[in-house]
Amino acid sequence: MYIRAMKQMHTYYIGVGSNLENGIEVISEACETLTEALEAEVRFSQPCMTAPIDFPYPALFANCVAEVSTLLTTKRVDSVLKRLEVEFGRTAEDRAVGIVALDLDILSVDGKIIRPTDCQRPYIQEAFLELGVNL
Repeated sequence: MYIRAMKQMHTYYIGVGSNLENGIEVISEACETLTEALEAEVRFSQPCMTAPIDFPYPALFANCVAEVSTLLTTKRVDSVLKRLEVEFGRTAEDRAVGIVALDLDILSVDGKIIRPTDCQRPYIQEAFLELGVNL
């Protein structure tokens, strides 16, 4: 007799950012792509513009937070995020000088904060409030 393990639904909060000139368009397109790539229910906070933090490149960042409900594991979600960053043009060379075509970071999984410093940033806190999240 085989017992098939039940897959568990996970809730991820993902930071989405870009400091390209058309950053709002980039993160809007990335959000659409995330929904398909993660085969998930996804809600997004409204995009906002923020000053760079610890970056040599002075361009403003377009940011939002995605709330993702999926059966995918953290390893699989992270793999999809890194693939999407590359597909959207992110390179190590650009990152070295502070240009970020697309940045996708898991902020928390199932209520466990993964990136505490990022989660304390005011624009992330505002996005959490907008999404009704209390981490």
